[in-house]
Amino acid sequence: MTEEDFQILTSDKVQTLIEQNLHRNPVDFAMTFIHNDIPTALVSRQIKYLQKAETKLPSWFHARCIIPPVSYEQSSSEITASMKEFSGGHCLDLTCGLGVDAFYFSKKFDQVTALESDPVLAKVARHNFSRLGAANISVIHQDAARFIRQNSGLIYDLIYADPSRRDVQGKRVHDLQNTSPDMVALFPLLQFMAKTILIKLSPLFDIAEAFRLFPLAKVCRVNSVNNECKELLIEIRMADSENEPHRIEAEIFRHKEKQKFVFHPSGLRQTDHIPEIMPAFIGEPDVAFYKARVVPDLFSRYYPQWEGYLNSPDGFFFSQAPPPGFFAGRVFEIKDSFLWKPREVKKKLKSQGIQRINIIKRNFPFSVQDSRARIGQPEGGDDFLLLTIYNGNSWCFLARWYKMSEEIVDLEKPE
Repeated sequence: MTEEDFQILTSDKVQTLIEQNLHRNPVDFAMTFIHNDIPTALVSRQIKYLQKAETKLPSWFHARCIIPPVSYEQSSSEITASMKEFSGGHCLDLTCGLGVDAFYFSKKFDQVTALESDPVLAKVARHNFSRLGAANISVIHQDAARFIRQNSGLIYDLIYADPSRRDVQGKRVHDLQNTSPDMVALFPLLQFMAKTILIKLSPLFDIAEAFRLFPLAKVCRVNSVNNECKELLIEIRMADSENEPHRIEAEIFRHKEKQKFVFHPSGLRQTDHIPEIMPAFIGEPDVAFYKARVVPDLFSRYYPQWEGYLNSPDGFFFSQAPPPGFFAGRVFEIKDSFLWKPREVKKKLKSQGIQRINIIKRNFPFSVQDSRARIGQPEGGDDFLLLTIYNGNSWCFLARWYKMSEEIVDLEKPE
């Protein structure tokens, strides 16, 4: 977004135009609106992203904020931003962007300083925070590295960073040292400026590698929303002891509620021998537990009363009965089970009148796409085909979703 774009979008005339057409199809608006003084594409694009924000960023939608497309695509959702439960006096956000995280920090910190290296995005953030009523956020147009090196000794309660994972050409980068800012290079300075440092990484980033890059970190947080992994956060508390063990925290958002799980990974409840009797139910934990590699610990620590077994540390949980209460994941009731032989699977599904199937695989040699192509079944319907290695062979479990109680219970146990 350019300075000229910002001035046009914040003008009273264009704001009125956007409001009048906010519920129209942006393409229809672009095809019918003709005005020599107003760039149609710019207004149409703003209408489009405000409409998208109604779900992801409802506060931005209702305040009619300015939403640059690139900033929107790279921003946290309001749900994931609200899951960062930190509080204190002064928070420093090194990577403001659209400012969703800074906005939610401002609800729990007395003061938030947000850095933005792009001058126009800094103006957008100030404009939006004003419309959102976030008076305790100060936006500074400055590069994070320069700001840190010029620090005069101020200590922040929290320093937060969500480094950009794209290079100057807009291509994705996977090496943390190539993100902007480079948190690995800046960390030796940051550790003297903060009581706590929180770094957001890609959901695909390896947790063990994160602990290796930041050896002072003792906590890794994995956040998921509706069974989709959204954030991987490394937390460094400068008061932590060097001998303190690593801790993994998984926070999941389901049924409009948040639930937190805490682990000191031990690898318990792994099964060496799987019983000959076929199971009646399958449990699939929330994706956050698979990402955190704590699935065995989840059942040992939080669900010891649910009798059953895992076919592998990253597989499914099998049982003869449904969970005795709420389960942080999905549960399926098995209708049939058979070896993975695509031609026979195709015949079995046809004989049962199944024309569409949902496929989930865990610890299975073929991808979902490949498996679907082999059986020739489109996605959809109420039936699930769960694919996994069971007792050394590739198995299919034909199942239906088992509806559990949606009550969220406090499962956290004392350390």
